[in-house]
Amino acid sequence: MKEQNLPGIGKKYSLISSEGLEIYLILHLNGKREFYILENDRKVNYNFSLTPNEAMDVAMKMMDVNKDTVVQEDFERFRLIRKQMMVDWLKVNSGSIIAGLTIEKAEHHVPDGVSIVGVSRNNDITPKPQQDFVIEKEDILLVIGEYDPIEAFEDACKVRQ
Repeated sequence: MKEQNLPGIGKKYSLISSEGLEIYLILHLNGKREFYILENDRKVNYNFSLTPNEAMDVAMKMMDVNKDTVVQEDFERFRLIRKQMMVDWLKVNSGSIIAGLTIEKAEHHVPDGVSIVGVSRNNDITPKPQQDFVIEKEDILLVIGEYDPIEAFEDACKVRQ
């Protein structure tokens, strides 16, 4: 990355990405950060500004300080599991046969090979809901299981049978 002083403004950093994009970051003395991305024809493709706090949040994510990414071999192992299993969010419509039922009763409508592992309601998530937890219309169920049974259960979430 190249660095250049901009008298009275701050510093400019630039690099060319592996995709051939020119990326410029200008750190203003007042704390403002500006990004410019140029295409091969040197026209500005995109530009935006960030506050110091926003820039810090982006930098922390780019550095992966929370270790959100996985090692390639772990990702390959996950990819193999994904071929056999599926994780999905299913919305419970108002006409669903499971709306108003407890998890325990709703599980009678859940095909073998599917488990309800969480429920999202009004921006709150309940992990591993108890058997007496009542499923309401508009809930979003987090399920894990095999592909075909999840597809069948999705139908039960949509319409009354």
